[in-house]
Amino acid sequence: MSASSQDRSQENTIYVGHLPRNSTEDMIHQLLSPYGTITRVTTRIFSMSSNAFVTFATHEEAANAIRECNYTKINGQTIQISWYEYKPKEYAPDSKLVITNLPTSVDESQLHEALEAYGPVVNCSIHRNIRGESTGVGSVQFENADDAKAAHEALQSAMIAGQTITVDFYKPIDKRQDIILKLPPTVICVSGPPELITPENLKSMFAEYGEICSTKVIESYGVVFFENQASVSRANAEFNNPKLTVTTSVRKEIQQTIIGIVESQRVFFSDLYSTSEEEIRAHLETVGKVTSLELRQRSGGYWIGVAQYESEEARNNAIQTLDRSVFGSQVTPIRVLPYYDKRLEHPSAGLLQVNELPCYTTVSALREEMRAHGNVIAISIVATTQGTFIGYVLYEEYSQAQRAHTDCKHSNTFVYPPLSVNDIVGAFCDNLQARIVVCYNVDASETTETFRKKMSPVATVDGIWLASDDGKKTIIFSCMTPSGVVSAVNFLRSHGTDCDVLGVHIMQRANHILTSVPMPKDVRERLLYCSGLGTGTTPETLRKEFESIGAVESAMVLYSPLNNDSTQKGVVLFRESPDAVVALKTPPNSSEFTQNFTVQEFRVRGENHPDRSHSMPAPNTQMFYEQQRQQQQQQQQLPTSQSQHGVHSRGHQNQQQPQTRQDFRPREVMRNFIKKRGDPMLQQKLLEEAAKICVSGVNEIARDENRMLQWLEETTKTLK
Repeated sequence: MSASSQDRSQENTIYVGHLPRNSTEDMIHQLLSPYGTITRVTTRIFSMSSNAFVTFATHEEAANAIRECNYTKINGQTIQISWYEYKPKEYAPDSKLVITNLPTSVDESQLHEALEAYGPVVNCSIHRNIRGESTGVGSVQFENADDAKAAHEALQSAMIAGQTITVDFYKPIDKRQDIILKLPPTVICVSGPPELITPENLKSMFAEYGEICSTKVIESYGVVFFENQASVSRANAEFNNPKLTVTTSVRKEIQQTIIGIVESQRVFFSDLYSTSEEEIRAHLETVGKVTSLELRQRSGGYWIGVAQYESEEARNNAIQTLDRSVFGSQVTPIRVLPYYDKRLEHPSAGLLQVNELPCYTTVSALREEMRAHGNVIAISIVATTQGTFIGYVLYEEYSQAQRAHTDCKHSNTFVYPPLSVNDIVGAFCDNLQARIVVCYNVDASETTETFRKKMSPVATVDGIWLASDDGKKTIIFSCMTPSGVVSAVNFLRSHGTDCDVLGVHIMQRANHILTSVPMPKDVRERLLYCSGLGTGTTPETLRKEFESIGAVESAMVLYSPLNNDSTQKGVVLFRESPDAVVALKTPPNSSEFTQNFTVQEFRVRGENHPDRSHSMPAPNTQMFYEQQRQQQQQQQQLPTSQSQHGVHSRGHQNQQQPQTRQDFRPREVMRNFIKKRGDPMLQQKLLEEAAKICVSGVNEIARDENRMLQWLEETTKTLK
């Protein structure tokens, strides 16, 4: 169908709603065919009703069907017919009225006819109970707000069939304060004489039903916070005092206040190995009493949970001191983050990226430093195969991230657009998939060869990289499996090595945000996209090359979350837009970049900048992330170059050309090797372990029979 014929079809299509669930196309034809030629009928069936889209041969026939059949009753159910809208029309906030205390004899057609005197009516509805009987409440959607206001003013104190009706403007549920909402499952509210509702009285009256965390008085309500839901059920069923009423549903403003109190004392934790609830509780209670603990195991084998502390102070201490901590048999760091209830509105969070972190910076040191600029919710560091380190700092408020960007000591930082805290905070959890380990303060004589030899009895190391800043040396290495990470970290810590496990999930999310969330106008006028960077181009060298044109606010190299390699793409943010214009026209010419180096105006998906006539063709950022992923998967299947395990000093360009791709299937080679050489009793488990190895890891092992044999021996020993 051509675009023009499709538009004509939409002009002739009507929507038929509130149909009985058992409605058929024949019934719809029987009802509407007297008013014109029907060319198409599409029905949709739901649990309690159905609807249909009906296309007529002409627009006039469709209009006639709406005029004659709207509000017709089918099997006792009033249907509603209106024009089909490809994109639902958004009406002004004050264009809809709610009318209460209507006589139950008034139906939709009568209400429509009465209200049409004040202006065009889109639709009317009568709220009905499960038996189809009117509840005396109706709603009217006008075409425009002025007509609705005229009707609202004229119908104040109006009477219908001896009943005085009430007319109000409609308010969405999220804007209403009079609506009654459920409390959290461990909370009850008590109403009654004020002299009886005191924190002390509440505690003594309800202590028999279970452990009480706290009691408060909010407006005229007494609020009791129990440790578990069973106590609420008992109190709600058994409490008997004629002067007091117990409820679990209250007005919205009360509910929101109570949810806010609960939220302020809760933490979310993740990245836990299978461990006992007692061990987890004991660790969490090192900063304060935990009143309730909920644990859930995810499909990936790791555990997540929510803990309720006795006070807000204890909860804040847990976030600051227990996040990324280890305990007992837990070797990799857990995440302890603020819990955010989706029923509450929260200010937009700010995500700050620090692009040139010194290699010796630990997560705890970065947290302590960045706390000076605002409330830090979460923090992570990502290490790359270039030996560079990138910090990600999430602030509770966007303005705090902007302040840190301006005032912190780091010269190369980037602030992402304002983000929903519910959407971004979970990206700081790696779900036990992190396979990058960093060793700090390494001896100056240590090399990649000596380190690999040291680690060979413990874990299969995938790649090793060195970094140094200010005379301090750091080793970065990756393991092929999560179990290898645990073995490696246990070994290193037993030998007194200061090490940490770093994830990549936040980098993956940040890359997605960069290419999908629109930037503020003042930022996108200064933001450029680069491709064709050298494999050794780091954020520092990228920044320095563009500083030959003007002051650079931020320079980022985009790394693949699959293997932490450079994608040879980057983003540069100038301080002044005229410098960005110059860089677009005359990009820097440097040996740091490849012959295919280009600079383009940065755009996220679907953005257009008609006011930037000087811009070059925009990159195809709509498929940027997926293309990046595919390219990295292809690169990982190439024969491994010697530089993968070599020293990557900052500013050093590695221009080695990859070898030609061969017809090589590493996972198939591994499977055949296991079937041929593996213990028959453990063959299935060995195949399952092999399937967990990352793409680059299995590619390297499968190319070397000695490496396959080493992996097989180590894994067999572990499984036994």
